[in-house]
Amino acid sequence: MRKGEALRDHGVAGILKHGEKILLLREARAVWGEHQGAWEPPHGRCELADGNEATTIIREFAEETGLAVRVAHKILECAPSGRGKTMSFFLVEPVGEMGEIVLEEAEASAYGWFTVGEALALKLFPATRAFFERAILKESV
Repeated sequence: MRKGEALRDHGVAGILKHGEKILLLREARAVWGEHQGAWEPPHGRCELADGNEATTIIREFAEETGLAVRVAHKILECAPSGRGKTMSFFLVEPVGEMGEIVLEEAEASAYGWFTVGEALALKLFPATRAFFERAILKESV
């Protein structure tokens, strides 16, 4: 797991499952241009203050969904969709009972639960599409 300076230019995304479905958020920010409106798991760029990837994922989930999660394990590392040099996807689990999802409206305009097949039919960020395509090939999710 990355720590300290190795966090620079690194993004993380958390995969939260409910049965066979995965939580995705619809991007609301116009800064992403052609990717505005694309679906992706809760994600963010690591900050040095986080100290490690797990703390980043926990922070991003709380900010973007209001959910408390813990990191189970890393699933995949790949090229990112936007800024940064690398992107890691981690399986996460709710802490206790899963609460109500409360979106940070500046970042996400909607949320939904999708199977891998359903997700691949959506407009996705390139790294998210690569993750789901690899999930089908390896059945890693």
